[in-house]
Amino acid sequence: MLKPTASTVEPDRGLRLSSAEQTLCTELLTAEPHCLLLSGSYARGWEHSHSDVDVIVIGTPPQSADPQAETEDEDVVRRVHYVDGRRWEIEYYSLGFTERLIELVRGAAKAADEGHDSASWLGSYELGRALRLLGAVALSGEEHADALRHRLRAAGVAHVVARVAVDTCDAALDDALGLLASGDTHAAVLAASAAVGHAIDACLASHDELWPGAKWRYRKYLSLVERRPDTALALDAEEAWRLLTLADLDPDQADDWVRRAVARCQNLLFDAMETAE
Repeated sequence: MLKPTASTVEPDRGLRLSSAEQTLCTELLTAEPHCLLLSGSYARGWEHSHSDVDVIVIGTPPQSADPQAETEDEDVVRRVHYVDGRRWEIEYYSLGFTERLIELVRGAAKAADEGHDSASWLGSYELGRALRLLGAVALSGEEHADALRHRLRAAGVAHVVARVAVDTCDAALDDALGLLASGDTHAAVLAASAAVGHAIDACLASHDELWPGAKWRYRKYLSLVERRPDTALALDAEEAWRLLTLADLDPDQADDWVRRAVARCQNLLFDAMETAE
């Protein structure tokens, strides 16, 4: 059994591999990468029976004309393998790409500090990969992986994620209130619902919870509440769930729900900005 070594993974969990999958891992390791990382749901112990295995290899990307390989740029190559019915997605990052990523994060953090649009400095492609690296656990090359994560954090990645979430939430809140004033209640509900997700993302980022993926949003928030019981959060876990799922939405009183959601989002953003400072 190949076991991640990180505090975010329960000690009795691991990735149980078939012999064919063990062979694939051996091939990856024999390529002598700087580090081999397990990413995605398996890294956190949140996998299910249909989960993919997500692996990041930091080293020299393969140059072969493999039909299974998708070259995203000269420094990033993605390969998909199906082994014993399980899908493996393997991304290869060159050392040059990780260095470029750190510089982009640093530039985005500086832009945020100066009041500029940090998202224009760091696109979703780069931000997504930075978050995957932060959420991954090392299967080999742990020292190199730890140093890379430390440099990403020092460059200000949490600040960038929080700023992007705050800006996106603000835009959604403006939409929700504008739509409500114009009488388009249906669209206002959807805008307010989107704002709730972004506000929770901003809160999570301000507490250095940078695990990617909207589908994990509530689980991440619940984990934050459980790990920090003494931290005063704007929402308890139950209210966060009810807002995310629109559980209290009464079609005949949708305007009230939108106003309440907007108020809760504003509270979350205030807390996120205070925590970040």
